[in-house]
Amino acid sequence: MAFFVEEVIGKIDSKGRTSLPAPYRSELEGSEFFGIVVFKSLEDNCYIGSDIEYLKNLFDRVAEEHGPFSRQMKIFRREVVSKSKRLSVDADGRIVIPQAIRSQLGIDKQLVYSGGGDFFEIWSAESFAKAHDSDASEALEVLNGLPARKQSVTMNDLFGGGDA
Repeated sequence: MAFFVEEVIGKIDSKGRTSLPAPYRSELEGSEFFGIVVFKSLEDNCYIGSDIEYLKNLFDRVAEEHGPFSRQMKIFRREVVSKSKRLSVDADGRIVIPQAIRSQLGIDKQLVYSGGGDFFEIWSAESFAKAHDSDASEALEVLNGLPARKQSVTMNDLFGGGDA
């Protein structure tokens, strides 16, 4: 399964073509589908991108947890699976983000890819900046709240600053 790290600012042209970051492309090599699957985040104003295996695994987990014909599975099928889009990577390493997605996210000339491990997020640069401002302080709380091997982490540890 692919593992996506890094935060990358990308350019996008008027036709929606944008280069998928090289480290992300290398994670897709050997996949049954050389491209990504994207679907709208249910929490934030961004899209989730992943390899096809991530979506298949998520589908299997929801079906196993709730049953293949449960209400929860029906909602998952309608809100995630049916609204997902496959975006192929072309020979130049580009994907085409459909106009509907660009409009929904407010993407004009720049976008942000934000690695999240087994998936990544696609944001407008403006929305990402706003979300990042509020998430930075919460990240410290998450790290400091880890059990057992807990180690105190400061904002300087996470984001630099202080002595070098």
